[in-house]
Amino acid sequence: MERELNYKVIGVTTNSTGELDYNPSDFVRNSKDFGMPQNRPRVYIIAFNRRYFGSHLEKIPNALPKARKGNPLYADLRDVLEKGEVPPRYFLSAGYLETLERHKVRQNSRGYGFGMKVVNDPSIEHPVSSALLATGGSGRERNLVYDPANGEKYAGIEVKGKYSPINSKYIRTMTPSEWGKLQGFINYAFLNEDGSEGFSFPDSVADVQKYKQFGNSVTIPVIESMAQFICDCLEQMTAEFSPVEQRLYTMYGKHFLMCNELYRVMRDTLRDNTFLQWVDAYFNFGLDIPFRTKDLANFLGYSYARGSQILNDLVDVGFAEKLDRGIYMNLAIE
Repeated sequence: MERELNYKVIGVTTNSTGELDYNPSDFVRNSKDFGMPQNRPRVYIIAFNRRYFGSHLEKIPNALPKARKGNPLYADLRDVLEKGEVPPRYFLSAGYLETLERHKVRQNSRGYGFGMKVVNDPSIEHPVSSALLATGGSGRERNLVYDPANGEKYAGIEVKGKYSPINSKYIRTMTPSEWGKLQGFINYAFLNEDGSEGFSFPDSVADVQKYKQFGNSVTIPVIESMAQFICDCLEQMTAEFSPVEQRLYTMYGKHFLMCNELYRVMRDTLRDNTFLQWVDAYFNFGLDIPFRTKDLANFLGYSYARGSQILNDLVDVGFAEKLDRGIYMNLAIE
């Protein structure tokens, strides 16, 4: 992005030898620092086009936001968990729980940290969830919940689809709704004006797909903070734009590239007001369409001689082509 696309990447500097300096950890931000009780470190990259913003980039912060402004959305994971009844299908069968426990013991004996995790164990003062994942069941098995309020009712009963009765340790998976809260979709980003919930899946979407969608998504409050940072930087830079920069900022694609390059080449010989008039003429006559000198002169309100002079200047720097006497055509540049 820095070398090939000419972007200023937030968190990157150039040292005295021309090499890029950056710390990889400066691009990692964790959802738990942005108001959500979820341990979800992810890489975030924000960059601004140097052609658009030029020297103004020197005045914006060179570090990504480290935390959410304001209070956390939840004190800890306990605020996220369902307070009412949770259906028995979310509770692990005794046999499956035993299998997970044995697997964890084996992994620990080998020096690994893999295996199931009860994220709201009573011994944890301020619990947070593990990262929600879209792959397989690992995201759920690393986010098991101790729920005695519902577990006492279901312990030992048989549920269709489970090969053994529900466990007596009151352990369940988190619900899709709890995952939705941890990603900011539910109880935050889609709330209606009256405070009612505005997010929902279609009725036909199965729980396994809900887990996958939430686990494969971003945490909305983190993205909100990053977006606000971008807006703040844009506001700071564009507030200092000259009239020419303001005009260029409205363009994109080949139009921007051409007008920006023309300004770079001719800024020392072309007054800003004249340049802006030429830009208006450029958009009026377009590319690859012949026009006459007097058409340009009439459009700009200049004499024929002044129009001819401008076109000859543009031909000299490769931005226009003379097709015949008094007939020209604007050229695009790569």
